[in-house]
Amino acid sequence: MFAITALLSIRRTVAFTTIATFIIITTLFSACSSPKSCPAFSDPELETWFPYRTGHQYYFRGSNGVVDSLQLTAIDKSTPYTSGNHYESFACSEGATLTSGNNSSGVRFNVSETEVDGQIAQTEISVDGMYYFATHLSDTGYVSSNSPYGHTVYHPSVILNGHTYNQVQEIISDDARPADLLSRIWIGKNQGLVGYEFKNGGVVYALEQ
Repeated sequence: MFAITALLSIRRTVAFTTIATFIIITTLFSACSSPKSCPAFSDPELETWFPYRTGHQYYFRGSNGVVDSLQLTAIDKSTPYTSGNHYESFACSEGATLTSGNNSSGVRFNVSETEVDGQIAQTEISVDGMYYFATHLSDTGYVSSNSPYGHTVYHPSVILNGHTYNQVQEIISDDARPADLLSRIWIGKNQGLVGYEFKNGGVVYALEQ
């Protein structure tokens, strides 16, 4: 009799353990496999510093009298989507790109930014081959803890070729650059790119106002 009772007790324990394990596994699987709703890309600072629209022509006059131009061919920003499937979910990753295209006959311009779960992960700007990487954009421009490509200086106002621009960040190249590439660029809040300087001869181009 004791043996039968003990056997029944063991079977109940095993059954209970099996059911509990099944419930735990099912719960974990359901939690891990739930698709995640990801929002559209959004960064007010990017919109503020680069208020561009496609198709518009922006002109820059050089200190040598030559006129250059910039025209964006694409402004792409990720829209809401669902991350993952019935088996696994992933972190939300959104992005934005503003570009003139690599075959531009004028200024070659590209700005991109990536968000992961709503936090800016990386942002970068390139103008005619001059690159600058940062962690995010702030009220005073790009913020970087340790960019190998250059450093920045914020100016409440700056004069370029006789024109005054307010709330400007100057990005200065720190790498050894060929003479025909840029040595520095200036971006203005609510204006975008306002100027750039070539290393060769120090010719400065400024956005025509």
